[in-house]
Amino acid sequence: MTQRVAITGIGALTPLGVGAEALIERWSEGASGIENGLGCCREYEPKEHLSIKEARRADRFTQLAMVASDEALAQAGWADGPSVDPDRVGCV
Repeated sequence: MTQRVAITGIGALTPLGVGAEALIERWSEGASGIENGLGCCREYEPKEHLSIKEARRADRFTQLAMVASDEALAQAGWADGPSVDPDRVGCV
């Protein structure tokens, strides 16, 4: 079965920075986010991206996923929700 897929938004929160633009820019410069064998997201501050309630209730990995998916949805023009059938939308 072959199905077409369209990537309409990208979100990233990595050791190279917050946001897909920061990631691409630093990759292009040859930067590595790994220090002493670890990749820490030092530029990420939960209160800048999430409500206090969300930040308190979600573990770190969930917070990172929420921020990256919010960026991808905003790039796709779906910040207020998808304008298509939600069963046909995915976030990886």
